[in-house]
Amino acid sequence: MVASRKEGQEAVSALFPRIQFLFVEYCTGFGKGRAATNAINNFVRANLRNSEKLKGLIVVHNELARDITWPKELSDSYPDIAEWSDYQIVCYASLRNMPATKWDWIISDECHYITPNNVEYYLKCNITSHILLTGVEPDDPEKIKILKNLSNRYKLKITLDEAVDNNLLNDYIVHIWRVTLTFDEKNKYLELCRKVDYAISQGNQFLIRNATGARMRFIYNLESKYKASCYIRDQIRKAKRRMVIFTGSKEIADRLSPYRYYEGTGTEHYNAFRNMTIDELACIKMIQEGANIDALDTALMSQINSKQLNFMQKLGRLMRLKIGEVARVHVIVAHETYDLTWALKATKALNQKKVFWHDLDAKLFKDYS
Repeated sequence: MVASRKEGQEAVSALFPRIQFLFVEYCTGFGKGRAATNAINNFVRANLRNSEKLKGLIVVHNELARDITWPKELSDSYPDIAEWSDYQIVCYASLRNMPATKWDWIISDECHYITPNNVEYYLKCNITSHILLTGVEPDDPEKIKILKNLSNRYKLKITLDEAVDNNLLNDYIVHIWRVTLTFDEKNKYLELCRKVDYAISQGNQFLIRNATGARMRFIYNLESKYKASCYIRDQIRKAKRRMVIFTGSKEIADRLSPYRYYEGTGTEHYNAFRNMTIDELACIKMIQEGANIDALDTALMSQINSKQLNFMQKLGRLMRLKIGEVARVHVIVAHETYDLTWALKATKALNQKKVFWHDLDAKLFKDYS
């Protein structure tokens, strides 16, 4: 285990020149973006060909990372990068429209977005060096195989709890609040479960997708969960903490906060949140990953799914506090539904001594609407 973030970042720079294809699984908040840019800087400066610039590509998962996060990372670290490298930043979705070419270096950020469809682009190109970055390795066997092949199986890894235990990142606590469904909600949920069971008995994949999707949307938009989220939200507001609210739908985001950031809202509220003009922001996935926000110590998750990767990325938004400070995550789950199963799977990789389960009394939030 490394002794500091700087040492962890330097490990990438030390190893990269020798192998030039590297998979870096550093927990969110540890500075894997900075580690990659340092390694590329050293590599490029050591391989400059007279006055010819080396050609580089940074592949990211969304427009926020393409237009804000990575340009800022590069300008902060190496404002003169354009003098020694001709590079571009694109989204994974754009790879299918790009012609194959030679790249002196590539950084694939949040590389779990590499799929069997877009991996073809990498295979067609002539790539001299490649760093693949992620906070948590995906649990999809096919994606794991793709990443191993692209990195020639060379890997550096630091988990979240390793970093916390060694005082390299701030600590965290997760509170999971179980909410009991109303009589009508429970009956509706059981009806949807029967439809799923019927679809499975018929072996009809179309019916199965529709039935499970309807059940999932019902859980995402439960009124009891919304009211419970309102109650926890107001407790966080009273404590005067900076909070991000993750929801499962635009409807719930709109009801939980006047400050929202999702596809179609524009960036006004997001920029105000980053600049600390406002102290809360509701979103769905937009800042789940690739967004660096200062002094963010609390998250309210009105909905999660079963993916450990998604949960760890959300938690990672809070892992940029000072050592000794504690990030707090509040998760709302519907009792006696698949919500509980999703929460157990999503938090399985965490230190369970830091995960606390509570039953939230409906009397506390009955007056919300």
